[in-house]
Amino acid sequence: MDIDRAKKLIVVWGKVSEEGALWIAEQNQRVLVPEQRPYLLGLKYNAGVLESENIDWVYCTDNVLGLMFYEKRIDKVCLFCESIGGDKVEILSGGLYIALLAKIHNIPRHIFLQASFDLSSYDRDASTIERKDFILDDSLNKYIIEPETETIHEEVLS
Repeated sequence: MDIDRAKKLIVVWGKVSEEGALWIAEQNQRVLVPEQRPYLLGLKYNAGVLESENIDWVYCTDNVLGLMFYEKRIDKVCLFCESIGGDKVEILSGGLYIALLAKIHNIPRHIFLQASFDLSSYDRDASTIERKDFILDDSLNKYIIEPETETIHEEVLS
């Protein structure tokens, strides 16, 4: 079953910039806003930017993204990157996963520079929510992978 293009979604990853929000508004489509753990940028930042531009959006947890691609509910992907240069981009953790899903499912990727921001007021890793620990300190090294900037190379972007 293929879903009507008008009902398909644009996925955003990274911190939505003003330029990107204007482009998204021109598309006149609903936006899928992942939570973007550990920082929760989807809920704490992107949702507000989209609302301020009167862009219709719906939230999803990060682990639902693969299913949304599989069910052909995604029409476009907007990657908001820390840097764009040469044959690669640098993006917040999780961006490579979204780019790979888009490539596998043949979904166009649109690249923008992210809005500038300071991560110091956001959760540091997956061991916290709202900056409150919920994993015992002695377990951190065993189970938590620190978020890092990821590199997406041209072969994934094209």
